[in-house]
Amino acid sequence: MDKKIQKKLLDNLDKLHFYNSVNEKSRPPVSPITHETRELARRSIGDFHMAVEKAQEKAKTSGKPVEIDGSRLGGIKSGDTWVIDENGIKERYFEKNEGLLEGLQQRRTERVADPDKDIPMEQLLDVLALAQWAPNATNEQPTKIMVYHKSHPSMARIGEAMHQALYENMIPEINIKNYVINRKRESPNFLPEYSLQDVIEMDDEKFNSFEFEKYPAPLHELPQTTDKLIERGKIFCENGKYYKKKPDGGKGGEYTLKDLLFNDKVFTSGMGKFFLKFKNTHPYLIVVFRKWHYTSLMTETLYKYGIKLPDVGEEYIDAGCYTDHLALAARGYGFSNVIKTGPMDLAKDELTEIFIDDLENRISNYQFILDTESGLTEEKTKQITSELKKDALLYQGLKYGLEAMRCQKEGRPMREQLQTALKRGEVFIPATFFQLGYPLKDPEERIRDPRQGKNSLESMISFMGEI
Repeated sequence: MDKKIQKKLLDNLDKLHFYNSVNEKSRPPVSPITHETRELARRSIGDFHMAVEKAQEKAKTSGKPVEIDGSRLGGIKSGDTWVIDENGIKERYFEKNEGLLEGLQQRRTERVADPDKDIPMEQLLDVLALAQWAPNATNEQPTKIMVYHKSHPSMARIGEAMHQALYENMIPEINIKNYVINRKRESPNFLPEYSLQDVIEMDDEKFNSFEFEKYPAPLHELPQTTDKLIERGKIFCENGKYYKKKPDGGKGGEYTLKDLLFNDKVFTSGMGKFFLKFKNTHPYLIVVFRKWHYTSLMTETLYKYGIKLPDVGEEYIDAGCYTDHLALAARGYGFSNVIKTGPMDLAKDELTEIFIDDLENRISNYQFILDTESGLTEEKTKQITSELKKDALLYQGLKYGLEAMRCQKEGRPMREQLQTALKRGEVFIPATFFQLGYPLKDPEERIRDPRQGKNSLESMISFMGEI
């Protein structure tokens, strides 16, 4: 192994395991590690009961209620006040956390980042650590992550895999016949004289005789496409029909399926070109993995008896909460970020293979150091062993995940070992890309991407009860 690579791996270990040297008082009041959280809670409860007893005695002496701070008991920094009188706990009230509320309003909308400005490792780890405080799923955060720097060779491979999947699997499918087949599938009264099977099996000569490309595009069914075309000055609406807008602003012909097909191909091709630049848009890429099937104590208990709970949005439970908190933490540091799931879905198998390869290389490198480096300290050996165990679990979990995805895609049964791994929650698949970096030094970026919530609160809420 190259000595520079070896030194970098060893140096990074100290940074990755920095929490080992952080004392308890410097940590947040609740640890993301379950057994630590419970131990801290036990201590906090003990301290709190002692404070209540002292406050109770003071209230008896003074004849007035006494306030004590219960923040640490609730796992927060401040704003949790308990009122104690001579009989014990009388009241509890909370102050709103202005810092947290201000943080939620940090709606950073610039998605483009400066690819040449790195984020310091300490700040990157802080963002990742803060994301651990996301709402958990039955007492765990069932996600794994891999962090790529732009210099890693797989950054180019990731973009190329998505680009290839787009051009091989999507663009060829954007054609008039597929549109007509899908329309017939959704609306049986479309071309009533022909069945869906007739349309599917129709030869090109007969199909082309219908001249479907001249049909008006159903933009009334495509609100996002329509809004974007109007925003870009491509079309306008008149008497319920959509017309092309000429370069001079004049009225062109009616917007047809042929025009829609051209627009969709241009849009999709543009995404493909972006994928090829994937490694050059943000200095860091965080890949969030989720369990294939989320297994809680409840689902595990009922599964034994053939009782299956309905889908509870496992992707959100596993990856969504964590990714949301990544975004909030990134905003707090002023970073630009973008969350992507669709591009990942295009090439999930191919991407999973890349992640497996990279984990295999990482495991091999650490094992080489462990086997050949005689001067390792006991602490460094412990760190390397910890990394090997962690990486091996994700490596095997992704191999299981790749096999499970292919079984599902090909409609074949899963082998017993894979089924057992699923029940044990040991199968992982990629769920989200999270790209991170500093915003560009360009004020116009805010105008180019003015993304805000489109819906007002009153248009969203149905309040059941008195206001």
